[in-house]
Amino acid sequence: MKRKVREAEKSPSLIDSIEVEGLFQTYSYKLKAASTEGPASGHLVLLYGNNGTGKTTLLNLLYHLMHPEPYAGHRSYVGAISFKAFRLFLADGTAIHVSRTAADIRGPYRVHVERPNRPNIDWTWAEETKRGMEEPEYREYCSFLQELGITFHYLRDTRRVEGRKERRQLRLRHQILYSEEGPAADESFEDQEEETVTPGLFLRQSIEAATRWFGRQALSGTSMGYTSVNSIYRDIIRRVVTGALSPHSVTRSSVEKLIEDLVLLKKRNSAFAKFGLTPEMDITDIITYLQRALPQHLEILNTVLGPYLEGHQARLDALQSVQEVMNDFVSLLTDFYAPHKTVTIHLARGLEIKADTGQILQPNLLSSGEKQLLLLFCNAISARGEKTIFMIDEPEISLNVKWQRQLIPALLTCMSGTEFQLVLATHSIELLAQYRAYVTPLDNILEEGQK
Repeated sequence: MKRKVREAEKSPSLIDSIEVEGLFQTYSYKLKAASTEGPASGHLVLLYGNNGTGKTTLLNLLYHLMHPEPYAGHRSYVGAISFKAFRLFLADGTAIHVSRTAADIRGPYRVHVERPNRPNIDWTWAEETKRGMEEPEYREYCSFLQELGITFHYLRDTRRVEGRKERRQLRLRHQILYSEEGPAADESFEDQEEETVTPGLFLRQSIEAATRWFGRQALSGTSMGYTSVNSIYRDIIRRVVTGALSPHSVTRSSVEKLIEDLVLLKKRNSAFAKFGLTPEMDITDIITYLQRALPQHLEILNTVLGPYLEGHQARLDALQSVQEVMNDFVSLLTDFYAPHKTVTIHLARGLEIKADTGQILQPNLLSSGEKQLLLLFCNAISARGEKTIFMIDEPEISLNVKWQRQLIPALLTCMSGTEFQLVLATHSIELLAQYRAYVTPLDNILEEGQK
C-alpha cells in the first residue's frame, strides 16, 4: 500500500519577491511568491515561462549574487549576465538592489542593501580592475550574506550541484586536475569545470552528501542523548544524597511492568537500529532473570533498571528527528521504485538498492528516471538546514508523468521540519497543473507596456 507522504507545515517564505529589468535587453519581470493557503504555503515557487525567457538565468543570478564566498567568481558571474537592474526582497524586510553603473547591461554594477534596523551597505564591482573586491564595503556585504544564514542549494539542469561545500569540493578537484601550482586564482572555473565532472560523479557526490548529513545528525543526536543521560544520573545521585530516593519514589509497581517497559523499548529501538543509529537490543537474558525475581527484589530492580530505561529513551528521543528523516527518505524511494526494487540506508553500510532478486544494484545501473529521483532526494536531504532555498532547474527531467505528479509532495516531505523554500524552474504541465496556485509566470512587463 502506498504511504501518504507528509507535506511541509505552513511557513513564511524566505524570498518574498524578485524584480528584474532589461534582462537580455528584452524582458522585465515582477515575480512574487504565492500567498495561497495550502500544504505548500510559504515553501513552493514554480517559475514558468517559454524557452529563452530567462528562468535558468534568474536562478544563476540569484545563486551567485547571494553566495557568501568572496573570491570564488560569483560576482564576476553576475557581471557577465545581461540585465539593467535586479531587486530581491526577503520576507524579513531585507532588500537587495543591483543596478548597472553605466549604459552597458554587462560589466560594472552597484549593490545597495537595505536592512531593517541596520545600516545600509553599498559597494561597486568593476570587472576590469576587480574594483570593490578589497574594499571594506565588499567584505561587509559578504559578512552580511553569511549572517543572513540562508543557504542557497542549486541543482542545475545538468545536475551539477551548486552549494557551499559541493562547490568547494568541485573547485578543489579542478585544481588537482589542472593546476600544478596549487589553488588557482582565475575566474574561468565555470567553463573548465564541465570537462572535469560527469553525471555519474554528480550522482555519487549527491549520495555521499546525503550520507554525510545523516551521519552528522546522528552524531549530534547521540551527543544530545549523552547529555540527557548525564542529567538522569545526576538527578538520581541528588535524590540519593538528599534522601529523596525511597520506596515511595518507585514508579513501576511490578516486575511485569518492568518487563513490559523493556519490550516496548526494544520495539522502539528496532526502528533506529535498522538505520545504524543504535545497536539492536538483546533483552532475552534480562527478562529471564526478571521472571525469576521475587517481590522483595522490586525496589533494587527499579533502582537499577529505572535509569537504564530512562537513559535509553533519552537517547532515542534525541535521535528521533533524524530517524524520521531517514525513514521518510527510504520509504519514499522504495515507493517510487516498487515493486522490483527496495532502498535501505545504514550509517555503516551506506545506501543500498536491492532488486527483488536479492541482487545489490549499484546506482549507475538504475534507469535514467531512477537516477534522477535518487539525485533529487539526496540533494533535498543534504540541503536541509536552518534556512534553505533549494533551487532546481527542470526537476521533471527523465521522470514519467506518474512520478512527476508525486515529486513535489515527496520533496516537501524530505525537507519537512526545516525552514525552507523550493524554487523550481519547470515546463512540466503535470507540476504546473497540480500546483497552479504556486506558479509564478514570467510575464514580460516590457511587452505589456508596449501594447
